[in-house]
Amino acid sequence: TKRKKTHPGSIVFDLTSSTSWKNIPATTETIVWTFPAKPLELVKKFYEEKLSQTKNLIILGSTSCYKVKRQKQKVNEESELDLNILRVQGEEYLRSQGATVLSLAGIYGPNRCPKSWLYKSLIKNPDKYVNLIHVNDIVFSINHFIKNPQNGERINLADGSPKSWREIGEQCDFHFRMPGERELSKLVENDKLRRLLPKNYKFKDLYDSWA
Repeated sequence: TKRKKTHPGSIVFDLTSSTSWKNIPATTETIVWTFPAKPLELVKKFYEEKLSQTKNLIILGSTSCYKVKRQKQKVNEESELDLNILRVQGEEYLRSQGATVLSLAGIYGPNRCPKSWLYKSLIKNPDKYVNLIHVNDIVFSINHFIKNPQNGERINLADGSPKSWREIGEQCDFHFRMPGERELSKLVENDKLRRLLPKNYKFKDLYDSWA
């Protein structure tokens, strides 16, 4: 089989292959976990064998972790989690061990533009709200929490400006041909993130990114 190219200094790792775990350097003080933390049994085993001495473990999760029970429900880090989601089970276990869980909203940036999702007919419900964050804001936040650990915390990474797809469509002259469907939407708050980042930090604006 054709092997994938690797960058210089990279290592081979696969959570489902315990033989690859030895490739994680034993002296690593900070680890950013970028893949879904599941299944729970493997997450626990991997943590106990390789990560228990890691001083700053950062887990990238998703804002889909929250239960939504009503339309346009506001959610923050204290909102009820959906523990039926396997990755959320793993995230909560790791958080109980001192990890920082960053719950990411929808990511946009270069070559990943919500405007193009509309014209590719990927969006079916114009009245659904979407929570977004620019990739640059994610990188800045991760770097900030590497330098300023928030052990045991869950933090929402969202720009704090939820928008309906209909509103986004109006900004790029896209007109939906189908009526909206009743689908529960959540509005992700980012007050905690704003408190933790530098006071003068300004999140990227979706519409400015189109200019």
